[in-house]
Amino acid sequence: MKLLGTKPLLGLLFSASVLLAQQTPVEVAARFVPPNSSLQEFEVYSPSTGQPIQRQPAVVKAHVVSSQSNDIVFAYKSVTIDSEPGALFVAVLHETPSGYVKISEESYYARRLWVQDFRTVGLKVFKPSMQGPDVIAIITEVGASAGGDLQVLRWDPSRGLITCLSSPAPPAYNFRFSETSRGSEISLSFEKYPGQVGVRPPVTYRWDGKLFVH
Repeated sequence: MKLLGTKPLLGLLFSASVLLAQQTPVEVAARFVPPNSSLQEFEVYSPSTGQPIQRQPAVVKAHVVSSQSNDIVFAYKSVTIDSEPGALFVAVLHETPSGYVKISEESYYARRLWVQDFRTVGLKVFKPSMQGPDVIAIITEVGASAGGDLQVLRWDPSRGLITCLSSPAPPAYNFRFSETSRGSEISLSFEKYPGQVGVRPPVTYRWDGKLFVH
């Protein structure tokens, strides 16, 4: 009787695992968005009209916990209530044998993802070296006139997400991520308008194996 009673349960568990495997990262992330909130979007804007011409959910696959882990990083925003500004959240989901679980969440009050070159680029996942896990770059803004604030976070088994910038990044107007013979680099520029005078030179952070060093 015990053996017969186990078969339907195993069948249900197998069906549930297959269903989970068939879900897209966007569908998985959507299940973790709380009430009165919505997924953020990567948007591309028309240079002539300034209106969005392309949208997709701000959801990316990643290997944050380890180089082999299956993780999802996504951004969502709380709905504005009573004229109060909402908050931006960036969350990390980690796949376990029983499904995805939320392992970390960063919050940014009254902020939004940074827009640059007519597209949203405020959430990026990349590998700073040939081997090892991914890091998460988050660029947020209050308004375009104030520039964007950069965070670069990596996973620490005992502390969760921690910064991997050697020093806090100043607000900037242009952010470039590149691979060079010397390793991954992040360059920050401070010119708001073409030809602007009296602007400080760009700041570069280079990966040294543990941190992005100024």
